[in-house]
Amino acid sequence: MPGDETLARLHLRGGAAPEPGSAKGAAVNEAFAEANRVSPGDAIRVLLNGKVEAFHVSGVALSPEYVYAVKPGLPIPDDPLYAILWVDRSAAEAAFDMKAAFNDAVISLAPGTDPKPVIDELDRLLEPYGSVGAVERRDQPSNRFLEDELTSKR
Repeated sequence: MPGDETLARLHLRGGAAPEPGSAKGAAVNEAFAEANRVSPGDAIRVLLNGKVEAFHVSGVALSPEYVYAVKPGLPIPDDPLYAILWVDRSAAEAAFDMKAAFNDAVISLAPGTDPKPVIDELDRLLEPYGSVGAVERRDQPSNRFLEDELTSKR
């Protein structure tokens, strides 16, 4: 969506990103859309922060952050039942009661940089705010699934 950093930029496969200020527009991840035959223009209902919410699907997208969308606590993707939604910032803030907050950050390091001291400092800085800890790319479930898939194709 506009303003996204290169590392997290959406790749739209159909439709469009939700309009700025749209409280009910959402782009959904492609795997969920395919598993549920959802297309731009469709309406979907999702469980969001403990409440059922209705959204209008504006687009179907891919993102480098969510190559495999894995629900917390599950070891593998559950595409029919778990979706990634990209919504307008104000809609996300309202749904999660997180005005001017964030629950995810993507940081790029220069080639050859040791990630350990960076992770340690991020953890120290963010721990007072409830952070569960920074994770190196090699330890992210999505990266592991992708690496395993690429290795098996060789």
